[in-house]
Amino acid sequence: MRRTRGRAPLRRSVLLANIGVAVLALLLADVPLAVTTQRLYRDEAIIRLERQANGMLGSDASARDAPSGLKVGFYGSGGRRFAGTGPSRSAVAAAARSGRAGDAVEDGQLVVSAPLPADRTLRVGTSYAAISHRAERAWALIGAAALLLLLVALLAARRVAALATRPLAQFGVAARRFGEGDFAAPVLDGGPREAHLAAAALADAGRRLSALFARERAFSADVAHQLRTPVTAVMLGLEAALHRPRADLATAVRTAVRRTRRLAVTIDDLLRLARDQQTRELIDVHRLVEDAWGRWLPRAASAGRRLTVRVPGRSPEVRAAPAALHQILDVLLDNALVHGAGEVVITVRERGLAVAVEVADHGTGPPGAVDVFARRPPGPYGGRHGIGLALARSLAEAEGGRLAAARHPPAAFTLFLPKAGAAANYGSAM
Repeated sequence: MRRTRGRAPLRRSVLLANIGVAVLALLLADVPLAVTTQRLYRDEAIIRLERQANGMLGSDASARDAPSGLKVGFYGSGGRRFAGTGPSRSAVAAAARSGRAGDAVEDGQLVVSAPLPADRTLRVGTSYAAISHRAERAWALIGAAALLLLLVALLAARRVAALATRPLAQFGVAARRFGEGDFAAPVLDGGPREAHLAAAALADAGRRLSALFARERAFSADVAHQLRTPVTAVMLGLEAALHRPRADLATAVRTAVRRTRRLAVTIDDLLRLARDQQTRELIDVHRLVEDAWGRWLPRAASAGRRLTVRVPGRSPEVRAAPAALHQILDVLLDNALVHGAGEVVITVRERGLAVAVEVADHGTGPPGAVDVFARRPPGPYGGRHGIGLALARSLAEAEGGRLAAARHPPAAFTLFLPKAGAAANYGSAM
């Protein structure tokens, strides 16, 4: 996979960001801790020196009585030492003679001074290097702990970077599959909850895209199937007109124009059905069947077949999309004329809460082992490409009805549609 020039991989960026945060946190914690530790050791030493000095002030102790490691000196005017140990002159001792006792680092020692009677000063000191060594050992321990924590942070940062970037890499694989037409859901190996939510959203988009492409493929096949017969009729009519006398040419052209207009209506109906733009209307079934009879009578006559309509004097209305019902009847009549035999009869009956529209002929009907409503390779009772009856069934179900086939001669297909106002009860009774 080609990387974008000048941009670091996301995993390395996340890793560096986590390490940077860890280093900053350690610096903010360890530097004040190191300074506090040094100050603590110094204060501890000053307290010990002050206790020693106070003990000597309240007794007759001399410099010889000082504990090991301490240097005790007595200073007179001008800060000159006249007894004990220490530098010959001491600025700390001179300052204490004026009444200001204090502590400081002098001559490599941490010293505490205290004024004595008779204008004298007591000076107590200890090696400042020993205090510094204790602080340095503490700093070493703090540094070792910081390095250990940094190592742990590095391992954790690598883990976090892997967890953060793995879903993105898997999303990238899924996106490439999407571009190749594979809309399978991405499978995430771990990752945060948000990544799984994004994967679920991508899977949902994949399902919708897959359904969309399936509908587009089905629509293309349906259009080809539904337009083949009228296009063939127009072509045959025009070709036949070429061999007729000139007087019949106008009649042939008018027939071709009428068929072409019907072809345009069929295309519009299919587009509305594919885009789900059809509106459901109250439809007079009697008029619907009479319209289908008028459209298909010329073709039946040219094939030497009779086309008959049997409807009651007044049939109930149904609420459906006219385009869908037109296409269903076209499929059934085309199927009867192509695969059936004898007279084709369209019959309308009332069946409880439904209106039944039956298209029958004197053919043998579909074989019992064949699902005539399944899309399949070319063969009888499925349209020339196994599409027509599958399309008719899907349209019938979309209108709240169903399409059934008789399993014995004569061949018959029955469209059941709920009566207007009885759709809910009919749906629960199906």
